[in-house]
Amino acid sequence: MKPRERLKQSGSEALSTKELVAILLRTGANGMDVLKLSERVLEKFPTLSSLFSASVDELTSINGIGLAKATALKAALELGKRLYLEISEKRSKFDKPEFVYNFSKDLIFKQEEVLRVIAVNNDLRYISHRDFSGSTSTFIVVTIKDIFSFLIKISADGFFLVHNHRSNPNPSKNDIELTLKIKNAGDILNIKLVDHIIIHPKGYTSLKTEGLI
Repeated sequence: MKPRERLKQSGSEALSTKELVAILLRTGANGMDVLKLSERVLEKFPTLSSLFSASVDELTSINGIGLAKATALKAALELGKRLYLEISEKRSKFDKPEFVYNFSKDLIFKQEEVLRVIAVNNDLRYISHRDFSGSTSTFIVVTIKDIFSFLIKISADGFFLVHNHRSNPNPSKNDIELTLKIKNAGDILNIKLVDHIIIHPKGYTSLKTEGLI
């Protein structure tokens, strides 16, 4: 039975990742059936996080994957990420670091380092957020001015910093120094830095809990 027919009969939950990717690809290529082509994609990107992080150019480097198939995969994975963010409890009170962690789990899938600034009101309820990232895997291009321009524009009372580490969960010396500079600037502007959370594949580290801010 073809993947589309199986989905109709048994529901999407019953399908393997290979079958779901095959549905997105729609057709095979170069004499290869769509399931074999899906298998080839997953051989190169064996996890959903690696597939999510793959660029269009990386996808089209796979024999049989053209622009239409690559962009369909990217669009579907982006919709999945947006769904995750949509169902996150954005309006919940961010009074525990795990709430911030749960809201920002999508950063685990990023190959590059990203700094997320989450703006909250006086009750620690979500207002908005913005991500800052760099052009390399280890350097985030952001200035204190960038952060507070965003926060002032939306009239934030406070904010959280969140950024991702690929492996090491411990804050670096630069992480701590930058955090303290941002905290001091926030104190002057009366926009409180509540915490800085480092996201990593096995969980998170709260600089506030660790007594570092």
